[in-house]
Amino acid sequence: MATKKRDDAAEGAEEEQKKGRLGDKLRLVAMILPTVLLVVGGVYFLVLAPSDGDGSAAGKTSSSAKATSDEEADAEPEPSYVPGALVVVDPITVNLAYGHYLKVGVALQATADAGEEVDGAKALDALVEEFSGKTVDELATAGGREAAKKALVKQVKKLYEQKVYDVYWTTFVMN
Repeated sequence: MATKKRDDAAEGAEEEQKKGRLGDKLRLVAMILPTVLLVVGGVYFLVLAPSDGDGSAAGKTSSSAKATSDEEADAEPEPSYVPGALVVVDPITVNLAYGHYLKVGVALQATADAGEEVDGAKALDALVEEFSGKTVDELATAGGREAAKKALVKQVKKLYEQKVYDVYWTTFVMN
């Protein structure tokens, strides 16, 4: 009888080990299955999902791509220029609003067909015109400087009759 109890106990232990192994297998499957589904879903979304024509996944648009296309629609096509001489204009001091000032210097990128005709006087006049009376807050951010530069480039292109196509900051100090 004692051996029968031992046999029953051994059988019970074997059954518990089988249940334990089965439980471990179920836990493993429960961990692996969601991971596999995520990977398959990601591959489908990134590679196989149908697109709506603009290169993004269906139903999803990129705000930066949309903004870029809006800017391109508003902007005139930029003619291509062959770079010529780079004319450095000495820095000048411009009075800003509220008693502040700006020391600004630029370099003008001329076109190849402009030759040596580019004089910095028109650019200096444009600098004074563009920056006089602006506040430090307007020019303190990168966006503010970029907006002022775009306006300056537009004005310089007009003044130099398309013989200058870009402006580079050489000095930009505010107080």
